[in-house]
Amino acid sequence: MTWSVPRWAFVPPLWQSLCRCVLNGQSIRNICVGTLVSCGVIVIVLKIAVPGLVLPNLWHVIVALPMILLALVFQFGILAVFPPSVTLRPSRLNKSHGQTGVQIKAEQFVAIQLFVHRQDRIRLKLRYRQLDRLHTLVIGVPNSVDLDQLVAMLPISPKIRDARSRSISVADCS
Repeated sequence: MTWSVPRWAFVPPLWQSLCRCVLNGQSIRNICVGTLVSCGVIVIVLKIAVPGLVLPNLWHVIVALPMILLALVFQFGILAVFPPSVTLRPSRLNKSHGQTGVQIKAEQFVAIQLFVHRQDRIRLKLRYRQLDRLHTLVIGVPNSVDLDQLVAMLPISPKIRDARSRSISVADCS
C-alpha cells in the first residue's frame, strides 16, 4: 500500500522547522559572523602568504549572505511542493521525502495509534525502536487510503483514538 502524505500533514511542520532552525535571529547572526570570519581569515592568510597579491572587491561576500538564505528557503519550497511518499508492506514501512527516508522494519514497532480528527484529517502515529532508541513518526493519511486495509497491514494492531473534539495542529500527535 502506497500513499502520498496530504499537504495539511507535512507543510506546516516543514515551515516551522525552517523558521526554528534557520530563519531566526540567532541562526542568521551565526551565518553572517561565520561567513565574515572565514572570509577574513582567508584574506589574511592570502595576504601573509603572498604580500603582493591584489584581491578583487569583496562586496560579493555581502551578496552571498542573503543568497544562502534564499537557497535554503527555495529548498524548503521545493520540499513543500512534493509530498512525502509512504509505502507500507507486511515486512516494513518506508517514508521518503526529498533526499531523506525512514525505513522501519515490522519487528521494530512498539506501538501504533490512529488519530481520527475529522473524516479528512487522520494521522498515524508510530512508535518504534531503532538503534536502542525510541522514536516517534506521525504520518498524515489521505482519504484515498482504505482504513480497514491499513489496519490489517500494520504489524501491530493500532489503538484508534477519536480526536474529533480537538482541533488539529502540529503539536497534537507529537
